[in-house]
Amino acid sequence: MASIQLIDPIARSWYDRGVFVPFSTEELLPARMRVYDNGSREYIIPNITGCKGHYVMDWETICGMFPVSIYDRRLIELVDEHDVDTPVLMRAMMLKVRAEGYSGPREARLAKTMIDDDIQYQVLTTYAFIRHIVARDSADADMLFSSVHLRSEEAQRHVRMIMKRVSSKLGMHIDELYTRIDIMSALIAPIGLPWAGRPGRLRSCISDINQYALTVSQWAEMCPDELLSHVLFQRDASRLIVQLCTNAVSVLDGMIKNVLEVNSQLGDIENNVVALVQDISWLLDGWPAVISLHRDLTVDTTDDIADVVLRATPLIPRIPSVVTTAIADRSNVVGSGQVDRRVAPNSDWRTGLQVPTHPHNRTQHTQHNIQRSSKRTGAVRTRTKK
Repeated sequence: MASIQLIDPIARSWYDRGVFVPFSTEELLPARMRVYDNGSREYIIPNITGCKGHYVMDWETICGMFPVSIYDRRLIELVDEHDVDTPVLMRAMMLKVRAEGYSGPREARLAKTMIDDDIQYQVLTTYAFIRHIVARDSADADMLFSSVHLRSEEAQRHVRMIMKRVSSKLGMHIDELYTRIDIMSALIAPIGLPWAGRPGRLRSCISDINQYALTVSQWAEMCPDELLSHVLFQRDASRLIVQLCTNAVSVLDGMIKNVLEVNSQLGDIENNVVALVQDISWLLDGWPAVISLHRDLTVDTTDDIADVVLRATPLIPRIPSVVTTAIADRSNVVGSGQVDRRVAPNSDWRTGLQVPTHPHNRTQHTQHNIQRSSKRTGAVRTRTKK
């Protein structure tokens, strides 16, 4: 039984591997996007013919090959308009398109709720920061921030006095302290503060992946031999992501716990927080789609397990080898923005993962369109020798 690699030996950075694109068109679901210095974009799509290989295509070619949904067209329109190249920006564009109604009224309501939740959670993060600062300077923090006392004028005046005292210790004006808190809250909100009362969305995603790893481990005991390599890959990949993300979050929590200790270090701390949040976002890139797939599909029988496994394997990203090396050496694991072009667009990027034919894959339709597109654009499918 051949195992599936967890590490991508070719990609030199996160940007080289590409950012996950939340397409709705079935053939494009595992697609990733890379951006070059000149602004051009190309999309890496694995196994679109039902055999090994990653095709590298531009958007024009994709639209000529597949019946692309109006949602996907609007998404790429915003991606081009806003120069999207990171998971955070891609998620923002996805929510914007869904909120506009391109995925239907139900998805529009859900997207608007998610956008509102992000805003409210940032407010909660600011509140948690201020409470943390007050608690370090006053034994009355619990009483001051209780739902009854917080609305009283006396409690609010007391909190302002404490904040003014803290700002004086740090050698800054109180308005600058509040500005610092607002900036840090915006940076931390995707992860969330450990003392905020409820986790941020990325912390929640790590917990979901950990639960997925436990579920897949159970599947390994009952799945047929032809699926075992896929199940073990998903189990090991989810475990690795949980481990790396947990380590990064631990570093981040330790960093922000004493974030207001020394004013002169705030600039450096902010930069490190930005880098760590980016690290975690890249590590989790694409995983929400896997979790969503697992939640949406009923898993009661062995056939149901096979359905989920075959759909999920192409969605699970592999980690660039240089990034795993950086993780071992330091907390900042974000690779450079350099992208190594190896082939021309509209050709096979490299030998990829063999995914068994799935009943939902329209392989014959796809192969016909590839031949038609190749004749029109001159695209040539090439194999990269190992």
